[in-house]
Amino acid sequence: MNKKLLLVIGIFIIFAVALTLYYTYFTGKEEWMLEIYVGNSKYASYKLSELESLSSTIKLPDGTTAPAVSLVNLIKNINISTISKITPYGVDGYHRDIPGNYALKSYILILKNDPENGPLRFMTMGLSRKYWVKALVKIVIEVEG
Repeated sequence: MNKKLLLVIGIFIIFAVALTLYYTYFTGKEEWMLEIYVGNSKYASYKLSELESLSSTIKLPDGTTAPAVSLVNLIKNINISTISKITPYGVDGYHRDIPGNYALKSYILILKNDPENGPLRFMTMGLSRKYWVKALVKIVIEVEG
């Protein structure tokens, strides 16, 4: 009897934690954030609503359209000469290293109707989808020199 009770309590706790995480990250009740770093220094933070206000509709490689913000627009006030590498991170820690020469072709897509993958996605025109990062929460920009 005690083992069954512990099992039920354990399942309840797991369910409560999962529900809390879902509510916090995917329902928009707590606003999704994107942080941008230059090297090890935090440059900026953007709420999902701020990114939406900065977005415009772009045409994706598959012919569909989506609201997006150009990475260049988010970092245009940084006084840097050359970007050597861009590393976008998902909420799960997944990341991709992208050569800096793709900065002008990189976008933050706003896909609020995709709760499994978070509302933000990093994509780069000219690179395959394997370089796209879902549930985007952080971008690290490395500079030369």
